[in-house]
Amino acid sequence: MLLRRSLVLLLVLLAVGAAACGHADRPTQVAAGGGPGGEPSPTVAPSSAPTSEPAAIEASTSMTSTTSMTSTTSTTAPAMPGTTSAASPVDGLKAAQLKAALEVPVGGAVRSAPGPTVDQVTLPDGTHVWRVRVPGPFAARSARIAVTVGGRRVGEAVQSADLQAITAVTTDGTGLTAGRPVTYQWEGGPSMRAGTLAVVR
Repeated sequence: MLLRRSLVLLLVLLAVGAAACGHADRPTQVAAGGGPGGEPSPTVAPSSAPTSEPAAIEASTSMTSTTSMTSTTSTTAPAMPGTTSAASPVDGLKAAQLKAALEVPVGGAVRSAPGPTVDQVTLPDGTHVWRVRVPGPFAARSARIAVTVGGRRVGEAVQSADLQAITAVTTDGTGLTAGRPVTYQWEGGPSMRAGTLAVVR
């Protein structure tokens, strides 16, 4: 009698162990919504589902880099004064008028003068302007150049294509008389003496 009870108890324990091992291999079922008849339909949840976090992080980083590159504004250098695409630095003159004033041919007397000169020219539209020319040569630079005569600022100068002179154009000829000292100054640099002004008619 005692042996039979021990044998039955051993069989029960073996059956329970086998059931427990079989249950561990089964995937866990999770209710994911209502099935037919209102009962929740079982959905198998894998025990180790692959995560998509690295891919999401990589995609986010790529989008951020692309947006940053797209939003970066390319800085373009300002157009040189005297071109039609730039704002005129001369009060009372449009960019096209300034360009026309610079394109009027320089006479031989102006070219041969050893120091700064001033000449008066009439534009095609009838506007009268004065050009103060300082001979060079000059190094090619993108900085602005201010020209003064007798301590009065004439205006912003423009370098010639061959870098042999700088020319400032103004609509006000006041003080542009012979013998006045002429200076020029690169933006951020010291004032440089150019000599005395010569008037060329």
